[in-house]
Amino acid sequence: MGDIDIKAQLEEAKRRKWDDRTLTQRSAELAQDLADEAVRKLKGDERTLLAALGRMAAEEKHREFVRVLTTNVFHAATPAEQADNLKKLLTAHGGVPPIFSTVGKLRFKAAAMAAAGMQQTAIAEVRRVFRSTFGELTLPTQVEKLSKRVREFAKDGLTPAINPMVPEVFGPKTAEQYFRNLEATLTKQEGVGVVIQPWRLVPHLDPYAPGHGARLLAEKLKDLFRVSLKGGKSRPLVLELGESPLHPLTAEAVRLALSPAEFHRADVAVELPAYLRNTPALLREFIEWAGARAAKGAKPLKVLLVKGSHLEAEQEHSARYGSANAVCANKAETEAAYKQLVHAAIAAPAKAITPVIGSHNTFDMAYALLDWGRSGREGLPPFCFLSGLANHIGRLLAAEGARITLCAGVSPVGDDSGFENHLFRLVSELSRPDGFIASGCALDTASLGWGRMRQHFLAAFSPRSETLNE
Repeated sequence: MGDIDIKAQLEEAKRRKWDDRTLTQRSAELAQDLADEAVRKLKGDERTLLAALGRMAAEEKHREFVRVLTTNVFHAATPAEQADNLKKLLTAHGGVPPIFSTVGKLRFKAAAMAAAGMQQTAIAEVRRVFRSTFGELTLPTQVEKLSKRVREFAKDGLTPAINPMVPEVFGPKTAEQYFRNLEATLTKQEGVGVVIQPWRLVPHLDPYAPGHGARLLAEKLKDLFRVSLKGGKSRPLVLELGESPLHPLTAEAVRLALSPAEFHRADVAVELPAYLRNTPALLREFIEWAGARAAKGAKPLKVLLVKGSHLEAEQEHSARYGSANAVCANKAETEAAYKQLVHAAIAAPAKAITPVIGSHNTFDMAYALLDWGRSGREGLPPFCFLSGLANHIGRLLAAEGARITLCAGVSPVGDDSGFENHLFRLVSELSRPDGFIASGCALDTASLGWGRMRQHFLAAFSPRSETLNE
């Protein structure tokens, strides 16, 4: 692993009992070492993806090009209309943006000029270029290719948690389809877990009737927990909480579902977003409940600590209607809240909860590693990434013994709309100024983007709020 000895640094943090200032400075140093070493483990497709995402984040016109491509071109009614719309798109943007490879640009231009009988084939080539550029964000749809990819991940110490990209239409039929997709994945695909989105399992959850909704959701979760435990080996389940109005309901459903002894071994990671100001209170509730559960022989509850997977929707809702669950005012506040949340979770009793680090920011990873070491917890913390964004760092940490989960979408056969929506949500969330993608995806530690990330990291450590540990 080059010159980095992570375990030695964790041991030093514990032995010397580093204060917060020392821990912060050493985290910044470790972050650079991790990033430099991990870049050497980048595979070609991963580098292509991160470069394309970085260019999309940097230029609104690049994002607009891809947006029009995936709507007006890919979803036009006929091949002739697709080719005509592509020609208009290239004219409007002065050609193909540097998101795509040189060969890919040639495919775009050829499709725009294709003869009538060749338009369908030419547009299919453009789709393949698009997929090859951004494909690392998802897993293959075909069973054979998916199994092969899972085996490749396993060799690197990575475990995928599959997120079926079903249409975002809510109702009993689509909820049943969604449940069957999750069940089939756990039953038929070896070596994977799933991502569970509760609002898709039970349509029309009502935050104003939390008791009824929590019981309905808990029964659905129990069914999935049973499937995940078949065969004697628990599959990883990543449970998203969704938008804040549903958090109390979903949290109660989790407690109801995990309380029976038959689910004490279930490998469930519950997502907690730092951008909401009442998340520390929710964390304390889970710590207290999980501690009582652990006393009955249950394994620790995993809490997946993220900055904000629904931030944009929360901000829009809060601006329009107000919110009982206040959102952090800016990036600086969210960054500080995340570090505080990580610290509070690591400081909690190890028998009650296991924090899972869900940030792609290398500084956050380094801080979590060293704070984990200082706390005296055993081994390394587990991490959870979106597929394609930090696979290289995942391989690096897995080699040191960390457990790495990759959340990866899988689109239905012949339907890329879910994948396209995922791409835009991802870029929207992570391309904010000085964010992970906009700063170059931590690929060059000599860049201005890296310097800005470092400044934001250090600035997040104002005197630590005591509210998390009250």
